[in-house]
Amino acid sequence: MTDFLTEKELVLAHYAAIAKATPKNVASILAERTSPDWHWRGFHPFHEQRGATAVASTFWSPFLSSMAHLQRRQDIFFAGANSLDDAKSIWVVSMGHLMGYWTRRFWTFRLLGKSPCCAIANLIVLKAAALLKLLSFAIYSI
Repeated sequence: MTDFLTEKELVLAHYAAIAKATPKNVASILAERTSPDWHWRGFHPFHEQRGATAVASTFWSPFLSSMAHLQRRQDIFFAGANSLDDAKSIWVVSMGHLMGYWTRRFWTFRLLGKSPCCAIANLIVLKAAALLKLLSFAIYSI
């Protein structure tokens, strides 16, 4: 039995890199850590995106431009072999909150001057030390 420490460390390093990202460099940070065919499944209005550039321009750059003092607070974090592909990949699951302070409008969300708590859940599929798929779900609570 494995403890999946390598895979968990890879995901934690990915989160640490995003925490230091800016709207201008987030695409390159994502590209360094994801496979070229990365399939990101987001919530409405972001939907499914393919590749780091699309994910950055659709979600991360606007989000980082709109939030100040962003923090990730992780509540649940575990990993295991993917039984759906005969254990050829590893799933890492992360659930928690993104917290910050809205400084600019984000898409249709008008929350200026508020400190919302965004619940997040990520299911990350890893193959060959790169993020292959990220299924991302979010529920905004204000």
